[in-house]
Amino acid sequence: MNYTPEQLFPDWYKVADLNASSEIIKFRLAAVKEVFLETELSFWLDIVRIYLNLPLTGSGNKDKFLQIFRTADAAFPFTNNENLLQVLAGSALLFQLNDSEDEICNACSLAVLTSTNFTKQQPDTRIPVIDAANKYLNRIERKIKLTNISGQIGAIESLKGAYSPNDATPTRALTAPESKTIIDGLLQSLKQYQILSEETNILWWLYGEYSSVYNKTFVEIGVNDMAITSAIELKDETVMSIRAVSARHILYKALLIASKGKASHLTEIKLYDFINKTSKNVREDLIGKNSHISLFTPALYAIKKSLDFDPGDDWEKQFKMIDPSIDEKKKCRIEDIAFQLYSEMILLQIIGENGK
Repeated sequence: MNYTPEQLFPDWYKVADLNASSEIIKFRLAAVKEVFLETELSFWLDIVRIYLNLPLTGSGNKDKFLQIFRTADAAFPFTNNENLLQVLAGSALLFQLNDSEDEICNACSLAVLTSTNFTKQQPDTRIPVIDAANKYLNRIERKIKLTNISGQIGAIESLKGAYSPNDATPTRALTAPESKTIIDGLLQSLKQYQILSEETNILWWLYGEYSSVYNKTFVEIGVNDMAITSAIELKDETVMSIRAVSARHILYKALLIASKGKASHLTEIKLYDFINKTSKNVREDLIGKNSHISLFTPALYAIKKSLDFDPGDDWEKQFKMIDPSIDEKKKCRIEDIAFQLYSEMILLQIIGENGK
């Protein structure tokens, strides 16, 4: 049985206050619904930061968040409320990801997922934001391919009676609804064309086994540098989708080609070892293509910081100093690092396009 966020909210709230009265829960729920009405991406990115206990870029959005709850309930605690705020921020995100499909949801879902990879501190799973973010992105990635072409064609076919054969003068003028049907059909056709163009370009890139960024074949680039290069080039080819469908597998195929088909070369690796084995010029190109790098993008953040150190430095020691939240011990497959970099760049693109 599928429950709505409103039905589940009392259970979520009890993560912060097991003995909360029904009246308090009612006040908090009303405030969460008010938070849901906020439309600024910068506000929602700070909600993600509150939920994940990441440093805020300023105090304005947190103050606004607090004020919404204080307006609903004058007894809302002013201090010692960090756990409560995390639960409420997570609840607000769950309402957002359940009820909306827009750039705010796209950015928040990506930010939640990219932020929680390569980091030691993980949010409380009883507030299932990570699961909701994954489900949201999977749903949107499938939905973007589903255009109502057949329905639009049928509607347009039904309008043929308004016209005579051989380009003769129409027997009557189109009504506004009929004109809208034709316009909708054309827009759907254009969308379908753009989706197919994106998929075709990605497949040709993969089939060609050649990097236009470095003018080298995948094999010549090598596995480690190809993890960065493939993420950059796949991101550049992703135009219509939030993330390309099967992006992780596409990146794996690119890396498999770079390894000359030797899957055994695509092993698990620590992030700091991966960074240490990639060319400095490739890392510089990657960072040069991206702005707004932060702990929302831990892999890019670590790579950016790596450029501050000299080759002779104790890299493992320096890596641990980058940020205590980044997990230097975690191992993952190299295609997962490529997918992480790709997802982080997509997130930064959304943030950049919205001027945040």
